[in-house]
Amino acid sequence: MSEITINNTNGVLTVSSLQVAKDFSKQHKNIVQSIENLLKQTSAEFSADVKSEFFDIQNMFIESTYADSYGRFQKCYDITRDGFSLLVMGFTGKKALEWKLRYIEAFNSMEKQLTYINSDIEKIVSGVLDEKIESIVKKAVAEAVSETVKVLSPFLTLPPVKDTVKTIKKPYKYNSSKIFKLPPEIREQVDSMIISGNYSCQKIADFITSNTGIAISYMTVSRYIKKYFKF
Repeated sequence: MSEITINNTNGVLTVSSLQVAKDFSKQHKNIVQSIENLLKQTSAEFSADVKSEFFDIQNMFIESTYADSYGRFQKCYDITRDGFSLLVMGFTGKKALEWKLRYIEAFNSMEKQLTYINSDIEKIVSGVLDEKIESIVKKAVAEAVSETVKVLSPFLTLPPVKDTVKTIKKPYKYNSSKIFKLPPEIREQVDSMIISGNYSCQKIADFITSNTGIAISYMTVSRYIKKYFKF
């Protein structure tokens, strides 16, 4: 027995009227005539309401063409699963029954393959969209954080070193101006330690001494915090 070819056209499974004629040992012109009789019969005998409610027979038999042995184009039909069932309903005999079963199996097999393919495509598309969405969200969050920092930076940043030094008063025994004279990167770390709230004045003073060699007392750090940081 020949292999049954089920075609997939935009997700619709069909079989050619040429193959049906061959497999069921019918002349192709007779298969075409049977199809056209079905089209005429349903158009004439059923009301529009019945046809629209139960089936659309025009979509079961899709007219097409093929080139015959002389190169001439002849009419044929692409037949859907429902169209095939309707067409071969009247075919009788053991051989006809065997071919009906084989066609049903071929349609089911092709439908499963199509389902698996669509499922794989959906997973791939879903994965790509998830990555795209994640990327967009990350970018949006980064931009939002950046804008927030820009807006808040005037309130979080201490005055420049030069301007602040000018405002320092010197009557204190423990003058915090020493901290302003520290290298910018050390002072920046000191400010971060103060803001974090995780370091005592003594630990901050020890940090300054160990990294600069400049002796700073914990009272100097305390004065600096009271004057320029409000918690």
